[in-house]
Amino acid sequence: MISSAPRRISSRACAVEVICSFISQWLACPRFYPIRTPLAYVTMLGSFTDMRIVVRNSTSLATWLLTQKDRRQNNKNHHSKTQQIIYQVVSSPDWHVQAAVVRLFPDNSIGKPRVLNWGRLLSGKLPECADDVDKRWIARLAPTGGRWHDGTIDILIEDMLVYHRLYWASLETPLKRGRPRTIAPRWTQHQDGRQTLTWVANDERLIWLPHSRFGVCLDTMSIHELDVDGTPERMPRTLSIWPTDAMGWHQQFSDWGLPGPVALPVASQPDCPPIGHLICRSQPRDSGLRQHWADIGFQYGSARCYADSTHPYVYARQTSRWCQYRRQQDTEHQWLETACRVSWRTRTLIKGPRHTLPTEDDWLNFVLFDIPLLEQQGWHVEFDDQFDFHIVRAERIEGWLDHKNDGSDWFELNWQVEVNGEQLELLPILLGQLDDVHRALADASGGRALIKLPDGRRLLLEPQWLDAMVTLLKELFSHRQPKDHRVRLSRAELPYLLPLENTATLRWQHAENWRTLLKQLLGHLPLPDVLPGSGFQGQLRDYQLDGMRWLHRLAEAGLGGILADDMGLGKTIQTIAMLTRLKTDNQLSQSVLILAPTSVLYNWQRELERFAPDFTVTVVHGADRESLWQKHTDIIITSYPLVLRDWRHIQSRTFSVLVLDEAQMLKNPRAKTTQKVFTISASRRFALTGTPIENHLGELWSLMHLVNPGFLGTHATFNKLFRLPIERQQDTARQAQLAARIAPFIKRRTKQQVEQQLPPKTEIVKTVALYEEQQLLYDTIRLSMHARVQATIQQQGLARSHLTVLDALLKLRQICCHPQLVNRAGLPLPKRSAKTDVLMSMLVEMLNEGRRIILFSQFTQMLDIISGLLHQHDMPHFMLTGQTRARQSMVDAFQSGERPIFLISLKAGGTGLNLTAADTVIHYDPWWNPAVESQATDRAHRIGQDKSVFVYRLICHGTVEEKIQALQKKKSELYESVLHQQDRQSMLKLTEEDINWLFGPLT
Repeated sequence: MISSAPRRISSRACAVEVICSFISQWLACPRFYPIRTPLAYVTMLGSFTDMRIVVRNSTSLATWLLTQKDRRQNNKNHHSKTQQIIYQVVSSPDWHVQAAVVRLFPDNSIGKPRVLNWGRLLSGKLPECADDVDKRWIARLAPTGGRWHDGTIDILIEDMLVYHRLYWASLETPLKRGRPRTIAPRWTQHQDGRQTLTWVANDERLIWLPHSRFGVCLDTMSIHELDVDGTPERMPRTLSIWPTDAMGWHQQFSDWGLPGPVALPVASQPDCPPIGHLICRSQPRDSGLRQHWADIGFQYGSARCYADSTHPYVYARQTSRWCQYRRQQDTEHQWLETACRVSWRTRTLIKGPRHTLPTEDDWLNFVLFDIPLLEQQGWHVEFDDQFDFHIVRAERIEGWLDHKNDGSDWFELNWQVEVNGEQLELLPILLGQLDDVHRALADASGGRALIKLPDGRRLLLEPQWLDAMVTLLKELFSHRQPKDHRVRLSRAELPYLLPLENTATLRWQHAENWRTLLKQLLGHLPLPDVLPGSGFQGQLRDYQLDGMRWLHRLAEAGLGGILADDMGLGKTIQTIAMLTRLKTDNQLSQSVLILAPTSVLYNWQRELERFAPDFTVTVVHGADRESLWQKHTDIIITSYPLVLRDWRHIQSRTFSVLVLDEAQMLKNPRAKTTQKVFTISASRRFALTGTPIENHLGELWSLMHLVNPGFLGTHATFNKLFRLPIERQQDTARQAQLAARIAPFIKRRTKQQVEQQLPPKTEIVKTVALYEEQQLLYDTIRLSMHARVQATIQQQGLARSHLTVLDALLKLRQICCHPQLVNRAGLPLPKRSAKTDVLMSMLVEMLNEGRRIILFSQFTQMLDIISGLLHQHDMPHFMLTGQTRARQSMVDAFQSGERPIFLISLKAGGTGLNLTAADTVIHYDPWWNPAVESQATDRAHRIGQDKSVFVYRLICHGTVEEKIQALQKKKSELYESVLHQQDRQSMLKLTEEDINWLFGPLT
């Protein structure tokens, strides 16, 4: 127990000893000793006048003693804390203390505050960083929501100043204690006629806190104890008076010898109907804790009043008098009720005591959507200069593209916007906030497209235009930096501008010919009426002539493109016709290089000999390639596998034209062959493919980069801006944007578009039920494989379990084809297959009808089994696999009718073969990629076919084959949605749900 007997001590050393002893005893108590007679200790310390110890009262002493214990405890954890709670005195809309968590930095600065809710704090939900000091302050402030109504705030202020956690509006530095100040009254006049009393010291702005002896100096961010000596006890700390009361208060203050309010005569005015008035405000922008609110009131003539004011009159000053208007409460109420019906936001704003909204998004929507409706009802709305959501609309936006006549291929782009009659350069503003605007566009709803202007206002733009502009800038500067906020584009990047023309004026200065070119490539303007060159010997259909002109227009401009017609529509002949035109126009100063799969090299040679015999052609293939590369020839044809082997020859030359046939073989941009082809030197580059996208949009980037390097930015930028939003988020707006971007450089016609020139094709799916022994084997392996797949996914994750999943699915597909395909040691395998038996019965019937048949399977072992059965049944046939050498002679024999059946491995013969003698195509087993199946079908269903073609797909009922068919549709719609801007969505990867479904039981 602490003794209460005072002692007289005469020396400073003894005094310090006694004080330290006193504090240590008191702090060591299990419970704080109640200081009931602090005057004893004041007497004890009274003789230490040289120490200037001033103890004002027992409360101050208790506060001081508490802080010593808290500081000793908190200093232990000071260096380990990374977060802290700070406290901010807020004066608007009413006086209160706001608590927030901030991050502490080594330089003693703090991070962005996260405001805490007093209700949650009151319920005991404290942040982890809360210490004993915080708990004491929160216990005092939380019950009143941070507000105070008596002098107890002084205890907290003294406490908080010790710990440097008390802040004003600005969070740059905590409030510090200043010396006591002597204050004097000052009167402030308001627009509604009120005059309010404030206090100043030495002309510094001082705010005397309500119910406190402290005041805050806003000039020095310091807090002072205010000296009110000499001020009458009846003097109010705050006072707000109306003009009718000014005369009395003026006299009272004069009696006290202090300046009083301005007293002027009051003149009543005729009744005047009110008009709703609203001013949107925010705290100053240098404040760390942003708050937004609205001053809601009414205007009577030149006088204004607040809606929550209960005074029956409103006043407006005129030189030497006050004009007084009687308020019309019923009319005001009607204004408010009408506004409340606009939306829940206006109702919340008007009915709420603080006239604020819950979130910044609510404020944006209020300004964008509700304020126009309020203005339509007659409300007068103003925005304070500091208001964060002052939105202005562009009155006019105009851009210009300037092509300098300096021989360069660069174009300079500028955009200007008019806001309230002021012209602003838009691109420097956009370049400074690209990431913020891009993120806001992605998160926005309701068509919001806002950018911040230098003065703090927000400019509302057309979302489609802004999204296209931001995407353009992010792409352009993904691999280069802007110079002096200038935006420069190459020839291949000009299509980026076309979507911008839909919502704004764009002037093509000295570049109108390029705009015409793009319009022609898009089909908005007719292509030049050119014909194949004089050396062309053939007849083009109308769509083929259009394709040749499209290729030629690109070639003339030094640009590349992708001819993506369906297989069989004549991409080869269109390309040959374009080359003959270039030769006639003397635009082939170097050789043309054609890269193609090995299987179609000689097909190109034969087609060139047939349609353009004037060309000299060299096929670089076989062992003796050195001498072939030395030849001087118009056209060089070689295969993709030889690119790496013969790279020194290819690298050393520049070609007039590079043609990439079956370009989907270069869909992987990381493949060594693809990377080499990227760097081939060629003036014009063209890709031919029926499937520009087989699995994902990364393949499209690769093809576009082959024909127009850099056109779609870097691979990483393309994935971020297009591939991920389209494939994962089904972003249809970004999908349409990509489709518009590539449209001038890709031309695609489907068989349906030229079907009048093709024979009809009938597709039939024949469902086969597994034999019982097949079902048993299927379920046995399905269960074991499913368990293995699930274990692998659990251990390695879905992304790294790809091979395990495919291997497991492969075994199930093999069982569907024939149980003998499964290699399982010790497992008895059935000898027969339901699908094989159905096939044999079909073949017997078809041959009796005189059909000529192509049969595809991806399993060469399955083809061996079928071939063995055909031999047993004396059915003559050909079989082509990857091991077949004399494939062309075999194709010719089939075309001539030598044998009626052609068994073909899907990978070996799925592309490059012309088998129009067939009228029936059988897909023995379904393939994952429907585009590959379609290519195989097109071996028979091609230009030149004069018979109806029937396509059969054999599917085992209830098995993984049937489920693969369902997944095929999802994959097949991917590139159609991009190339034709159709509103389709595609699932590009197997999810765990897909996998579990594929391994589900037989249905």
